[in-house]
Amino acid sequence: MSTSENQNTAFETSMSMVLTAQRLTHTMDCALSAHGISLSEYLVMRAVLHAPNKRLKNIDIANALSISASGATRMLKPMEKIGLVERKKDSRDARVTLVEITGSGQRVFAEAGQTAMNVASRSCSTLSSDELVQLQVLLHQLP
Repeated sequence: MSTSENQNTAFETSMSMVLTAQRLTHTMDCALSAHGISLSEYLVMRAVLHAPNKRLKNIDIANALSISASGATRMLKPMEKIGLVERKKDSRDARVTLVEITGSGQRVFAEAGQTAMNVASRSCSTLSSDELVQLQVLLHQLP
């Protein structure tokens, strides 16, 4: 395959991935709205709950979601207002604020997680288990 053909294939593949991601994001957002949260809010809670000690700094949330620190702050404020997350000062460094999921947030996350799992299962239903593993490996190879 020539360089030009490879570039065209890479471009078309990238565009297909972008469009697929947009469709999946829309489908997840619609499904998760039944729980009163967006996909982005679900991903925030997932990042926090998967962190050591189940707490994260604002910048760590931003990095996990590939957004700016101010974007993470804007996302966290309404989540805090409705009681999904809370901010606490780090006991070892008073300058640091850590985000934790509240009990209510954990319940919403668990219920929403089942919905997200169902959407993921439907979205990937045309792929075999081996193809899903292969796709995951390939996606992790991308920068």
